[in-house]
Order: sequence, then C-alpha cells, then structure tokens
Amino acid sequence: MAEPESVIAEGVLHATQLLRRLWTAGRHSADEGQAPALSDVRRRLELFVGTIFPTIGDLGTAEPAAPPRLLGRLARRGTSHLHASQALPSVSGGRVLLPGTLGLPPAASLSRYRLLALEQAARIDRGTMSGLPAGDLLLRDLYLLAEAAAVDVTLGRLLPRLVPDLQVARREA
Repeated sequence: MAEPESVIAEGVLHATQLLRRLWTAGRHSADEGQAPALSDVRRRLELFVGTIFPTIGDLGTAEPAAPPRLLGRLARRGTSHLHASQALPSVSGGRVLLPGTLGLPPAASLSRYRLLALEQAARIDRGTMSGLPAGDLLLRDLYLLAEAAAVDVTLGRLLPRLVPDLQVARREA
C-alpha cells in the first residue's frame, strides 16, 4: 500500500500537468502558425516604440465598440458597413491602445501591429488630440486627414524602411 504523502504528491503532479495543458491550450503563438495577439507582442512593441518615441507610455488593449441598440441598428440600416464593430487603434492620454487581435496572417499581423503602434505614438508625440477642433465636423475630419498625412511623413522620415508598409496600409484603407 502506498504512503499517504506519495499519493498526495502524485495527485498534485497530475493536477499540475492537467492545469498546464488547459492553460496553454487556448494560447496561440506565432511559432504555431497562428496570428499573434497583442498580448503576445506587447512588450516587444513597447520597447520598439519607446526607442523612437521615449515619452510614450505603455500599450493597452482597445475595447471593441459596444453593440448598437435596437434603435441604432434601425437607424444604420443600409449603412452598417460604415460603422466599425471591432476595436480600433486609438490613444488615451499618453497610452497607445491597439486591438487585441487583427485577424491577419502571423507576419502581416506583427507588421501591422508595429505600424499601428508607431502611428498612434506619433500622434501622441505631435499632440494631435490637443489640437482637435470641436464643433464643426467637416473641419474636424479635415484636421484628422492632415494629421494622418503629417504622421505618415514623420514616420517615413524617421524610419525609411517603413514607407512600403505605410503605402500598403494606405492602399488597403
């Protein structure tokens, strides 16, 4: 008959192995051919963006837009393609917010995360949100378009090898 301590130790070993398999079962890594999530590449992006824009805080996960209510769905009928239902990159103070997943192939996903993080960091560095016009929506949209072009020029000047990625992203947009 086995000793009680060895039975308990054996049970703990099996439970630990089971929990480890369950814990890692839901994770996807770029090595397995799955697109990386923001949590997989966050630290790498923070270090990269921090070397170019040292005043930028950390990277966070952007929350997806709340689902529209019934009246909102009825009002958007026929124009639902114009409204984003997924999380969009944005800034919050000195913090860059990126979508948790992008749904792209692994290499394209990492490249797109890098580009999105750099664009948002450049917006923080330029103070884009502090100069955002209030009231006139047309003026606001024109300001944001001009800022997007200025951010692209800034990034192209700082990182010339990023220009092809910027051009691809603009064509896709």
